[in-house]
Amino acid sequence: MTREGLHYPQRRELARRVSSGLVVTLWWDEQSSEVAVSVSDRGRGAFQLIVDGRHALHAFYHPYAVAAVCRHEVTEVAG
Repeated sequence: MTREGLHYPQRRELARRVSSGLVVTLWWDEQSSEVAVSVSDRGRGAFQLIVDGRHALHAFYHPYAVAAVCRHEVTEVAG
């Protein structure tokens, strides 16, 4: 699977939402069990959050709020 120019062979897309230039995708890596949320915002750029699976839906629906409190787990993605 390719997303924002990165290749994740074991990563599965679980959910995606699109609204006004914002694309938010929830990912699960079956090999590592890592859960991530990627955000691509036409006006602000792109980033990815690595999140605890218990908080995955919260991060999916509120990625900017989660990013504000866990900056050490946010990866900027060149776009």
